[in-house]
Amino acid sequence: MGKLQEPVVITGDQWQRRRLKLPRGDVKLGDGRVLRPRIGYDLKKLGLNQATRDGFLENRGWYHEPSDFAVAASIDDTRFGPLLHVSMSHGDHDPSWEEIKLVKAAFFPRDCDAMMMLPREADWVNIHSHTFHLIQCPQEWGIR
Repeated sequence: MGKLQEPVVITGDQWQRRRLKLPRGDVKLGDGRVLRPRIGYDLKKLGLNQATRDGFLENRGWYHEPSDFAVAASIDDTRFGPLLHVSMSHGDHDPSWEEIKLVKAAFFPRDCDAMMMLPREADWVNIHSHTFHLIQCPQEWGIR
């Protein structure tokens, strides 16, 4: 008779990290636009403070040239554990509500709540004036 293996126990953070995946390659939005990967894109190379740079566990960028629409996604190390953070912008105007919903659908799991956050001014990290951020809620929002 074989020896029973001990069950594998993982923490909530480990489970969350396994669940979160950034897309590889092209990302198709629900309106038919295709976001192409930005080769060599790395948020850690931007002019951000060290604490912000250290918070990125993984990051990638995409771009739709005809509409000048840029999307960056990262898995951030937060006090709630790893959370998905997706930013979007146009060069000269804010993303529309429809675009925000399309990005949420393309990058977040269907059962995941996301929020648009406006932190206190001391914590602003915004390198572009037309950028909006979607951040995964650390737990189910539960509006029913």
